[in-house]
Amino acid sequence: MCTNSYFHQFYTNTHKLTVTGEGNVPTQIHKGIIIDRVDLKTTHEEADIMIIQQMIDAVHEGHTGVAVLSDDTYVFVLLIYYHV
Repeated sequence: MCTNSYFHQFYTNTHKLTVTGEGNVPTQIHKGIIIDRVDLKTTHEEADIMIIQQMIDAVHEGHTGVAVLSDDTYVFVLLIYYHV
């Protein structure tokens, strides 16, 4: 259980937070439960590709309010590609 922060307790009760780090498998926090998202495993080293991959997965799960925060131009271009 993830109970060490107000953010995790409040925000992830209604939202899923996917965190990508140094490893190949991102971590997801939802309702205080931390799981490894093996289905999102990637060996691609570019963060912009991993961000888009996770966004596409969220949309395929049926989420409609997906937000991507990035100041990277490549992320913007990839988002435009998938939007059209």
